[in-house]
Amino acid sequence: RLAARERRARGLIEGGRLEEARRLLEEIVSADPRHAWALAQLGAIASRQGDLDLAWERLQQALRLDPANAPALCNAGVVLFKRFQAGGDRRLLPQALARFDRAVALEPRLAEAYDGRGAVRMALGENAAAAEDFARVVELRPAAVNAHFNWAFALANAGRRGQARDVLRALRDAPGAALSPGQRRELEALIAEWGG
Repeated sequence: RLAARERRARGLIEGGRLEEARRLLEEIVSADPRHAWALAQLGAIASRQGDLDLAWERLQQALRLDPANAPALCNAGVVLFKRFQAGGDRRLLPQALARFDRAVALEPRLAEAYDGRGAVRMALGENAAAAEDFARVVELRPAAVNAHFNWAFALANAGRRGQARDVLRALRDAPGAALSPGQRRELEALIAEWGG
């Protein structure tokens, strides 16, 4: 019965029905307080909904039960980075970076971990390393438009504007690129700014 609830919760999460998923996950944790996957998902949902304290609490519970849970480590990194963004405490950046590093080591195909690590590295001024992380996100998820932009900005910040322009040109010319009109305008302006 618990397995059926977990499958249903996964479907709700994938379908973006987070409030329903949250309620079902709470039922799972009520039935099994040591259900690390459900705790980690509750943490991820709380983070997406902006409740960083609850997110941190749930993620730490999950990681005490399963220290090698790469998605939970990644989401813990996200929470730390969001706290940095909210308050500017740069001491949180190395802590976030350590979580993303561990998540990548445990699950090398976890695009979200590379994305988070790239954001932290940009905040630390490590733009060349950030560009490598965003390039890996694009490799893992070619349709991730924001990753292309992040990759280009990291390259430009590292003084590699020609490469940044090429990344955006490739995105622009990709068949079926899902660019909003605003993204397309921004892309074209950046291509022109970085040398046409």
